[in-house]
Amino acid sequence: MSQPRSVADVSYYIASQLPKDQTTFKEDMNDVLRDLSYVPPEYMTYPEYWGLLDVVMKKHIPTVKDIDCPWKQKIVDIFIGKISLPTKK
Repeated sequence: MSQPRSVADVSYYIASQLPKDQTTFKEDMNDVLRDLSYVPPEYMTYPEYWGLLDVVMKKHIPTVKDIDCPWKQKIVDIFIGKISLPTKK
């Protein structure tokens, strides 16, 4: 069985993959990351913290029909775990 993903790691990776022109999406992701910075690491798999990221994802990519370009597909794939996170060094 695989290790549960950390919402902080997923959020950071999503934020790093956003195009430069997505300023509002980037600002919202920075807000999520700031909020998560006060959460103990052992809580990063809890559903309530995943909810912070879920709200931002639904704001910027509300439905499957809104996936109208490759970068949005990549962000969704990271969010759902279809794309693995980079390994930590």
